[in-house]
Amino acid sequence: MQVVDLDSHIAPKDQWDGVPEEFARFRPLQIFDRLGRTVLVNPARSQGDARPTVSGAATFELKKPPSMGWFDPDIRLRDLDQLGVDMQMLNPNLSPFAYEIEPKLAAALCRSSNQSIAAIVKKHPDRFLLSAILPTQDVGASLDEARRCLDLGCHAFVLKTSQGGKNFDHHDFWPIYDLAERENMGIILHPTSLDLGCVAQPGRLRMPWAQTAAFLAEYLVSLCSLIFGGVVDSYPKLRFCFQEAGATWIPWFLDRLDNTYDSDEAARRSAKLPAEYFESNFFFTVVPTERALGYQCAEVSSRNLTLGTDYPHTDITGRFKAGAAFVNTKELLLQREDLSQEAKENIAYKNAWRFLKGE
Repeated sequence: MQVVDLDSHIAPKDQWDGVPEEFARFRPLQIFDRLGRTVLVNPARSQGDARPTVSGAATFELKKPPSMGWFDPDIRLRDLDQLGVDMQMLNPNLSPFAYEIEPKLAAALCRSSNQSIAAIVKKHPDRFLLSAILPTQDVGASLDEARRCLDLGCHAFVLKTSQGGKNFDHHDFWPIYDLAERENMGIILHPTSLDLGCVAQPGRLRMPWAQTAAFLAEYLVSLCSLIFGGVVDSYPKLRFCFQEAGATWIPWFLDRLDNTYDSDEAARRSAKLPAEYFESNFFFTVVPTERALGYQCAEVSSRNLTLGTDYPHTDITGRFKAGAAFVNTKELLLQREDLSQEAKENIAYKNAWRFLKGE
């Protein structure tokens, strides 16, 4: 059984080499020390700079990453064999990208990162897939970068859910949707808990529960705006993949959506019942250790669930420590006695290809 992982992150060491010299002093820096630790520094966001501080993490703590596969594709390939993953989507490391970055700088960062990751995918087309990050601060630049990345062979576009406080039914994004549907490209939505404009204000969040609360909050608002804001009615073939919030909350959410639809006349302007969009337009990454996964597949559907490891941030069990072996994802999925063979195949690879190819 093939295993396709739609959620991982990569930060190639050369990802900023393509940033023009005019933006050199604002280019993010990856620093590696002799102890194997690394830190990301973003001068464009430092408090001491004359430019306004924008959202996102200015620096990461100097620490040893879970795996150097975060930066090195050859190490990543060995890790994928441990994970039992055959193909993996490469999302950029998203912290350097924020909606509040000056548009020309944002476009330069996106171009450089996409080009760097595309080179890895070109070298290993049988193992890696490319998702292209777009500079949504500038719609024209987003369309230019999307078309350029189509020529590079990208497999999906990726957007952060926080867009300066704009929901995804805002008409700034509709030209991107139009292009994506026309080119039969899926859109990956990745949540964030750091950026300005998040549903849950970053100042109210505390580790370690910040992502647990913020990621789901981002998705509830994103889904409502896409459904009730008319996006999926206007673009019925458009496909979104929501990453890193699991999916076993969906039965509860569908109940709440039905309640909204039944009780509010404005909500009934959508062309279909909310649950129907979950069958055609929305996909969700899951991990094989979600306790209610069997219920989700049996009572709702397994046809919109796909695997997402979030490599290299952790392994599928959430108990990974740097230097340890990764737990085999495929084995964990196959061991689930509450999942049918059809559900296992849907999650492992079939739904990934449905999302990517629109079949």
